[in-house]
Amino acid sequence: MLLAGVLALPTADRRLAAAALVSVVAVLTGLLLLRTGRSGVSRRWRTLGAAPVVGLVAAALAELVADGTGQLDAWRTAASVPAHLVGAVGVLVLLGDGRLRAGGARLLTEIALFCTAAFVLGQVLVVAPLAPVLDTPS
Repeated sequence: MLLAGVLALPTADRRLAAAALVSVVAVLTGLLLLRTGRSGVSRRWRTLGAAPVVGLVAAALAELVADGTGQLDAWRTAASVPAHLVGAVGVLVLLGDGRLRAGGARLLTEIALFCTAAFVLGQVLVVAPLAPVLDTPS
């Protein structure tokens, strides 16, 4: 719903508003997961809570390295990889050693397939439709 509000903005303001919205959501999500890890529910949540923060930092660094045209490029695309890796490690840590040993290679394969499918689905359903709208020259 908030993203729809971003699309209602004038073309020149969309990219900055979308970046601000995603930044706020990433920080809030990371803080919520980190706080959950501190409250004693499970310290394993801390690893998962680091994923949105790592993604935000990587995206900010990619913006600094990118050419500044606002178009999608290799740096911005590659910036999502560290966050996905930290998230995948977070899911594995959340499962615990006992479950990983019991599940073996099959469990690791299923988790890898799920993470890959979630990444591809996010790209197809969210990024691909919004990329032309957000990258429209002003």
